[in-house]
Amino acid sequence: MPEHAEIAAPLSLRLAAQGDRALLFEWANDPVTRANSFTPDPVPWETHCSWLAGVLRDPHRRLYLVLGPGDEPVGQVRFDRRGEHEAEISMSLAPTRRGQGLAARVIRLATDRAKEDAGFQTVHAFIKPANEVSRRAFARAGYVDCGLVERMGWEAVHLRLSS
Repeated sequence: MPEHAEIAAPLSLRLAAQGDRALLFEWANDPVTRANSFTPDPVPWETHCSWLAGVLRDPHRRLYLVLGPGDEPVGQVRFDRRGEHEAEISMSLAPTRRGQGLAARVIRLATDRAKEDAGFQTVHAFIKPANEVSRRAFARAGYVDCGLVERMGWEAVHLRLSS
């Protein structure tokens, strides 16, 4: 499908569920996802299952599945509360959906939804400096570059979106 048709394709969100476990596991262990993660080692199945169960139970976290045309899963976005009105975002697109102009739309759609659902006023993103694609996507979604910080032992670009 041409890139412009993909960009215009409707996107929606739904909360992730246990039934998404295998798909999220597959995406989490994609080599590009692992390389851009602050925990780059592959995720074992048992660890993933325990992590997902914890995320789904935790009222301070929101994990959305991003759906494209025909309710096809195209990505995931997670928000972890960091204070009363702040959260940290983490997102990834399905490997087959990268490079199609979706990332900034996904980030903005999910950020708006999380702000509405959870009352977040400020959302923070932390990205490895070499991940230029993600940096540009967050910038297109309205996030502001706040400079370099240390994150889990790695250098990271801190981006922020405030209401």
